[in-house]
Amino acid sequence: MKRESKFIKGLSALLCTLTILSAAIVPTSVSVNAANYKIVAKIKTVNTATATIKVSWNINASLSNYIKKQKGGKFRVYYKCESGDGRTRYADSSYNKSSRIIKTASNTNVYAYVVYYNKNNKKVCSSKTVVGRTYKDIPKAVKKHEKLILKGINAYLNELKKTSAKKYKAYSKYNKKALLRLMEAIAVAESGGVNSNLMGINPAYLPKGIKGDTLRYRSAKASASIILRLLAYVKADKNLSDIEKVRIVVQAYNFTGESYIDWLRAKYKGKQTQAAIKKYIATVYPAGASNYLKVVMPYYYITTK
Repeated sequence: MKRESKFIKGLSALLCTLTILSAAIVPTSVSVNAANYKIVAKIKTVNTATATIKVSWNINASLSNYIKKQKGGKFRVYYKCESGDGRTRYADSSYNKSSRIIKTASNTNVYAYVVYYNKNNKKVCSSKTVVGRTYKDIPKAVKKHEKLILKGINAYLNELKKTSAKKYKAYSKYNKKALLRLMEAIAVAESGGVNSNLMGINPAYLPKGIKGDTLRYRSAKASASIILRLLAYVKADKNLSDIEKVRIVVQAYNFTGESYIDWLRAKYKGKQTQAAIKKYIATVYPAGASNYLKVVMPYYYITTK
């Protein structure tokens, strides 16, 4: 009994020593309990011309206290553009910051969420995904005529189906939502939705005496024929996601169509710059608008759906 008692006492002493040693090597940092922490993210467009967005965030008191005890870590903003290569990218910000300005892709939706990582680079918590944009909403004055614009697109394609199978095949491949969005963006510059000649078509190419919705519809139909022809001429992709080609088509619509594109290819190897636009106005087409792209393109939105 005495031997057994000594053994038990010795074992108890050993366990006590191990307990003390193990306590000494346990980190003293605050435990990570994501359920207690919260990040609320917001996103807004800073500049559509430079495709810049601002992601900001607020944190609750529990996470704030955790970060103060950490005295470090970082916030990381993950973001993905609807158009482009589909990759998720990220931008880091200091633990004591609450916003990050990011340059993204133009004319698209941007999905973003914010994560806080502690000093050991361990994820603590994240926000929900928020959606921003690098384009403007189509004005209501134009948007209310959307059905008439779509009617014009469909009427022209149906006409081609009967008269030119080759053109129908070439033009009908284009994403109708993308085409509609492009035409609405052009309508902003041409009429603002106020003038019945919605798409700014030369009156010589429209029936005489028409007005109101009939004129809007015929204007949209004529415009669809021009835009689809130009898109095919520059070999635009079906979703109209190649912004540079879309920009050339938009400027050609304002200028002289294919002849402008030919001139651009001959003089500037097909590359459109503001200098090239001004040169064309100065030497070929004085009636053109040098700021046309600045008016139209902020309203264009790349959609693959």
